[in-house]
Formats: sequence, C-alpha cells, structure tokens
Amino acid sequence: MRRLIGVNASPRIGLLNDSRTIADLAAEAAAAFRLKFNQEPRAIGVAPGRVNLIGEHVDYEGGLVLPMAIDRWLVVALGTHDEDVMRGASVQMDSAAGTVTEWRPGNDSCATGWLKYVAGVWHGYRERGWAPRGINLAVASSLPPGAGLSSSAALETATAVAMESAGAPALSADERAMLCLKAEHDFAGVPCGAMDQLVVGKAEAGRALLIDCRSLETQSVPLPDGIGVLVVNTGVRHELAASEYPKRRAECREAAALLGVEMLREATLNSPAKTLLGAGHATLRNRAEHVVREIERTRAFADAMAASDLAAAGELMRASHDSLRDLFEVSCAELDTLVTVGRGMPEVLGCRMTGGGFGGSAVFLVEESSIEAVARDIQSRYRAEIGLEAEALLVSPVGAAQALDLSIIHDQPAPAAAF
Repeated sequence: MRRLIGVNASPRIGLLNDSRTIADLAAEAAAAFRLKFNQEPRAIGVAPGRVNLIGEHVDYEGGLVLPMAIDRWLVVALGTHDEDVMRGASVQMDSAAGTVTEWRPGNDSCATGWLKYVAGVWHGYRERGWAPRGINLAVASSLPPGAGLSSSAALETATAVAMESAGAPALSADERAMLCLKAEHDFAGVPCGAMDQLVVGKAEAGRALLIDCRSLETQSVPLPDGIGVLVVNTGVRHELAASEYPKRRAECREAAALLGVEMLREATLNSPAKTLLGAGHATLRNRAEHVVREIERTRAFADAMAASDLAAAGELMRASHDSLRDLFEVSCAELDTLVTVGRGMPEVLGCRMTGGGFGGSAVFLVEESSIEAVARDIQSRYRAEIGLEAEALLVSPVGAAQALDLSIIHDQPAPAAAF
C-alpha cells in the first residue's frame, strides 16, 4: 500500500538541511517533556537514522549488509512515575500537535502509532526485571518522515539507552539490538531483519558498517575521500507492516525450505536456478537469486569501497537496483525514475533504491564538489517526470546511539514552545 505525499508542496530546490544539533533536539524534547508532564526528565537518549548503501532484503536471511548511521537524529526525554501507564508525546510524529498517547502494560494490542515501538522496548526491559510503575517520554527528531531512514529503529534504540540510563539493566549493543528487534516484531508487526537496530546501536563515526546478520559480527568500512552520500526521498510513503514486505519474507522462507537450507545465506549462487525449476517456482527462484547474489554484491562492494574503486562500487549499485526491481519486485516508478536520472549524470558514481521499497528513498554516491548541482538537477528532472517534490539530503556517517548527560538540556537556551 502506498500513499503519495507532496504533490502540491512548494518546491524545495537543493539540499534539505536541518541545522539542529543533538543538543538542540535534546532541549526541544526536554521542553516538550516539561510542558506535557510537569516534571524534569530523568534520562535523555539519542539515536541516529541510517541509510543502507547496499545489501537490501537480505538481513532477515542472515546476509551481509552495508549501512551507515547518518547525521539526522531522534532524541527521547524520559522519566518515571507511580501510575501503571506509559505516556508519550512527540513534537513531530503525532497527528495533532501535543497529543499525549497512552499504553498500559498487559494491553499489548492497544499500543498504536509510534508508541507501539516504545511499548515493545519497555516490555522487553520489564521482562528483564525493570518495572517502574509508569513511564513518561517526549520525542524530538530531525529525521524526515516517510524517507525510509529507519526512524523506527532510532526511536526504539534511543528509548532503550534512555531506559538503561534511568535504571533498566545495561545490555550489550547486540543484546539491545535484539530487544529492539523483538519490539518491532511483536508490537509493531513488522517482520524486519536486524540491520537497522544493529547499525543504529553499533555505528562508528566516519565509516559504514559491514554487518553479518547471521553472526552479528561487524566490520567498519571507510568511505573513499572526495565522495558525498546523497539521499533523495521520492515523496512516496510506505507502511511496511501493511505492504508487500511480509510477503517477500515469507517467499524467502519458502524458497529456503525448497532448497533445503535454514536461510538463503546458506544457498549457493547456482542452487536457485538448479533446484527451483519450473514455472510454478519462478517467483521463488527470483527471490532466492536476488538474496544470494545481493550478499555477494555486498561483500564485493565493501572491498571496492575500502580500495577506493568507485567504478566497481557503482556497477554493484546498478546491479543491486536492477535485481530489486526485476527479481525481488520492490521498486516502483518513482524510485526507478530517480535512479534512471542519476545514471545519466557523470558526477553520480553509483545509485540505487535503499530501504524496504515501494517508495522511500534512493541513495547516490556523488563527487563531493558537485553535490549541490546534482541535487538540484535530480529534483528538477524528477518533478518534470513524476510531478512530485523530491527532498534531497546530504548525509555523513556518524556514531551509535547513546545516553546523554542531563546537563545538555540545561546548558542550552530554552527553545520556542514545542507544541
């Protein structure tokens, strides 16, 4: 299911910049917290968004992925109280400004909207013995909505580090990622893999992170000098829980069973073509072939980036997008248009759709000196062909989620009213 946004929006030419720092967002979240709950926050957690450079729809099959955390953040201000209820307010995410959403432990199906992700995280810590009667929290974010930059994993992880700062059991980065992943599965109903939670929780500043989603091992990968990473939002939103995402995962499970392996990570390059024969298995063969070859592309892409072989990296991004479009069938006309435009620009070294698909964003590796011009050109051509405004963000790789010292909200000047 897709919903178009921005058809009548005013043009945004060039890069969509958000100059708010982590400290600015923390002050904004704290101001909203005080306004809504009439108390001081007990903890502040911050987590970045992410963009995946390559390795799409393979994390839930134990594959290799290469995302990077980006310099757009989500901040959670959190406190405890004596009522048996969680209350949340978001500066950006609530449909009505200043709405306070509630969830009571034990009524898991009643967690709705963005608070269901938070409820799942709290449920995970309650299972580990941390059980304050109630939680209040307020959220502020510089992650643009609907861009596919993993605001959900940022929300889960920022909440988790804030809860640990407020007294919940301290977990390792891997354990925390698994708790957040379970929250997304059980409370939000999204059967995603662990890529987003792992990169948000383990990222290293200045580098992408090669993640083995089977072993959870990670390896930092430097980005070559002289390139910039541009994320361009199609203006098409997708709700993964209600879209084709669960269907693709089920198809991969079925293909793995036919191949006699636990997950497609264990299949070989030849096995999908040799085993899934016949018209009745054509779709499953395509899904399996994408996963197996995408894992190999990711490994080769990481090597190419480390060696500054941008020509090879660009060809691997081309093959990745084509496979996602033709074999996995998760692209759409808007994404294909962005990628086609990018492929025709000599300053673009590589481009592909990124994220779950059916909208969201495309990612471009661009000569650093040409970022502004490339962004304007892509937006102009996209508007002419699709009739939508495409938001363009220049992003840089940043470090992982963390709890902030509370002094950060007292050292900042008071922001304007949050709601």
